[in-house]
Amino acid sequence: MAEQRYDVEYGDSLNLRVPRKPKSFEFTRKFSSNVTILWKWGEPLTSFDGRRKYTGIFFEMYNLSQKDMGHYRFRGKEQNELSTYTIEVKAKTKSFQKSPGKHLRFSAKLEPNFCNVYFFPEGKLRRRMTEVVIVRRGELQRHLDELGLVGFDLNEPCGIYIEAIQNTYRGRYEIRDENNDTALEVYLHVADPTIRTSELKAGAQLSFNFDLEPNDCNIHFFGEPSFDIVLHGLQRHLYENDCIGLN
Repeated sequence: MAEQRYDVEYGDSLNLRVPRKPKSFEFTRKFSSNVTILWKWGEPLTSFDGRRKYTGIFFEMYNLSQKDMGHYRFRGKEQNELSTYTIEVKAKTKSFQKSPGKHLRFSAKLEPNFCNVYFFPEGKLRRRMTEVVIVRRGELQRHLDELGLVGFDLNEPCGIYIEAIQNTYRGRYEIRDENNDTALEVYLHVADPTIRTSELKAGAQLSFNFDLEPNDCNIHFFGEPSFDIVLHGLQRHLYENDCIGLN
């Protein structure tokens, strides 16, 4: 009996070679003992969603996901195993190294109604939450600003766009389909902010700069009170905070 193993990614296709004189073809899902008969001699192929095709030479499978993981067996006349295929399906993965203020976009090929995006934060944000739903069924969730996640938008067909990355946005992002299968895992690593210390006398000048696009530029003053000096490249109304001489 021939046995083969295939490790594929979400959305891939696979052709399983049909042995000589098969009488049936069955599937046992991973972590399950239930057997599903996909095909019997003289009967049409059972295809629940149009992703399977039997040509006589190959058993073709399209758009694979984690629900297709398991053992596929061809059996002969006496129910003996002619060949066995084990299939493992993993999510596609991407990794990004970004600096604060930069933008990020990623997406997967899923229909909007089947699109769900989750965020698993690291660092300080993880102390308050372990999982954040960013997109559910193709709709951006409204509570993100309350959680300190600002500048998020939809990225078609199924993904997100982050306008200006913050340090708290680092972590793992998952895009899942309607079956909760993971199509894409994205790991975002955010570089620690550059810290420069200057000791000046009253009335002295201070100048600093950083290599960012104007639209990605945000400058915040931490004091009493704290306020934004520049937001998305635009200078704020500093006179409201009795702050003058900044350009």
